[in-house]
Amino acid sequence: MSPYAKAPRETCVELGGIYCCFCVILILEVYMNKFSTDLLAALNGATKARSLAKAVKKIRLAADQGDASAQYNLGLMYLNGDGVPQDKAAALKWFRLAADQRNARAQFNLGVMYDNGEGAPEDKTEALKWYRLAADQGHAKAQFNLGVMYKKGEGAPKNKKESAKWYRLAAKQGIN
Repeated sequence: MSPYAKAPRETCVELGGIYCCFCVILILEVYMNKFSTDLLAALNGATKARSLAKAVKKIRLAADQGDASAQYNLGLMYLNGDGVPQDKAAALKWFRLAADQRNARAQFNLGVMYDNGEGAPEDKTEALKWYRLAADQGHAKAQFNLGVMYKKGEGAPKNKKESAKWYRLAAKQGIN
């Protein structure tokens, strides 16, 4: 018997005087591979969590110092629960701070939140206001949403001419 084959005889098969323990080795290899994969996944998850926690700290610091882009990104993190607990009211707060600095993406997101009553009571007039501010800066989705609101008469009286204007502007940017 080979000095390396230490498995019990009942788990091995004798082939010409040599015991083969492939089954035991294969089972151990599969088990260890799964263990290694699970361990790597856990370590990777922990690394991502630590990286995300560091990112949140840096973004919050910049947001607290008035950086509109950081405020917008922190709003997204709260909206989606990325690195922070999901909190739509906090998302609304950070989007408003960025929107007040003319961040069109934050203005659009405020429009969506008021339009759908997320993080604040539904308010079509407030939604229209924020969509308009973003649309005036060329935000295509805000332009499209303005077209919808004017078409339906949400937040303002129905206005086919105004609706068509915003639909055309959005379409020029590939939104239809």
